Amino acid sequence: MRVRTAISAIAFSVMAATIGAGAVGSGQAAAQPSPSFGSSSASCAELPSRAVDAAVHRLPAPFPGRDIAWRVYKQGSSMDCSLNWVQVFPEGATGSSPTQILFFDHHRYVNTATPKSTAFTHVSGSAWPGEVTVEFRWLIGDDTTAHPRGHATVHYQLLPFIPPFPIEPLPPQVLR
Repeated sequence: MRVRTAISAIAFSVMAATIGAGAVGSGQAAAQPSPSFGSSSASCAELPSRAVDAAVHRLPAPFPGRDIAWRVYKQGSSMDCSLNWVQVFPEGATGSSPTQILFFDHHRYVNTATPKSTAFTHVSGSAWPGEVTVEFRWLIGDDTTAHPRGHATVHYQLLPFIPPFPIEPLPPQVLR
């Protein structure tokens, strides 16, 4: 717990310093999060398709034993373009299909948001430099797949020399 608190404090300090330096050093207001979640900021360069393809090919098959490939659904980045992400779904996916979110540190693939594929997951935006927000949902009891009641918001932070990590704990329901 102390390590997480220390890392969160460091992340906050770095974010505050970055925002302050950007606003003061450039003479312009700090950038605002992109209003359309799931898309790259207009000022961020797209991830190179070779890097995306190589990262997607490293993922285990969405359905072992079946010939179904991952397909890129959306991609975007943190408000400062340092933490890039790509969301993939299986070919022919539905809303309850497994998905993966791949993280890139300045266009270099580093890891996924969760150790295994999860359903009902998406990136909802970026409110800080080097940070993206991921929304997780899961079924509770007899929920229909159209209306999962379980919900958690997890912020992922990228710091220099540290791969993206969740600031809040991942819900146990998405780790099963």
